[in-house]
Amino acid sequence: MRALFWSVRRRPPRRGDRQWVHTAAEALLAVGLVATALGVSRLAGAPLPYPVSAAVQGMLPLVAAVKPAGPVVQARVELFSNAQGRAVLVVAGDQADLIDGGPTELGEAVLARLRALHITRLQRVVLTSGGTSSAAGLVPLLQAVAVGRILDLVPGNRCPAHDAVLAAARARGTPVQPVQRGTTVHLGPVQMNILWPATDLAQPGSLPAGAGMVRLVDGQVRILLAATVNPQELDSLRRLGPDLRAQVLEVPAPVVPASLPQEFLRAVAPRVAVLEPRLGVAPDPAVVQRLAAAHAVTVETTQAAGLQIATDGRGLTLSFDPGLPTTAPSAPEEAAEPAPASPAAGGACA
Repeated sequence: MRALFWSVRRRPPRRGDRQWVHTAAEALLAVGLVATALGVSRLAGAPLPYPVSAAVQGMLPLVAAVKPAGPVVQARVELFSNAQGRAVLVVAGDQADLIDGGPTELGEAVLARLRALHITRLQRVVLTSGGTSSAAGLVPLLQAVAVGRILDLVPGNRCPAHDAVLAAARARGTPVQPVQRGTTVHLGPVQMNILWPATDLAQPGSLPAGAGMVRLVDGQVRILLAATVNPQELDSLRRLGPDLRAQVLEVPAPVVPASLPQEFLRAVAPRVAVLEPRLGVAPDPAVVQRLAAAHAVTVETTQAAGLQIATDGRGLTLSFDPGLPTTAPSAPEEAAEPAPASPAAGGACA
């Protein structure tokens, strides 16, 4: 500190030698450096090394005010849907996760979107169901795009589409990780919480009748995906308590009022509900009325444009983007996957 002071002192004073001026300047310089160091410590979240007077503490906000703010990483949730299913792409910066792949045609549409965004690698793929409507589109994706790992919410599922995904993963050397409730992964500023299936469901080898449930959290913004509930599983779901809260509730088709119990809607308290009606089929009026009673604004997806949700961690914007390549196949996919006799045999293959 004195070396810095004396390097400034080499110029002789113009009005005599006033030692007290130099002493006062040195003292002010010392106070400024100490205050700056304390301000950096406070901004970094570290505790102050010793008690600081109220006067110095009052200077810390001034130091914080001149610190340049870091860039705000905006995340996007892009929803692809067609008559047979849906897929959800989560993008943060140059990284991306995919939740389900939809049927085959929709998986190819998601692949086209990844190419348009110049994304050559997915950090992870989350498989919430083993049926064609969720898993079939992942096969062409796994063959064309590198994937860090697959989070399988329905391990042990014996549906043909689920088996095809596992085979494609083995061919590419992509690890598959069985997960259940309580798992949390990160994509940039976005947390992905696995809320369902519950770890306390009944017998080993059994699967929940519904799909897995995933919540995206970016700061104060929460988006709950694949949110339908089997009434028989409501007791297990109650144990999640307030952890179900979300501003946006995505409800995949088909859905009946029994899949959206009032108790479940009260726990979520959504402000917006995204419905995915089948092609040419209007949503069930009873479902719309139930969501309205929960004070949620209903938004319906279409075949002409994909739904995009942009968030900066403080608020969100919903928009329909005709640039998202959704598809509407001319003929429905064949129903070649018979449902097993019971959940214990491997879950539903819809």
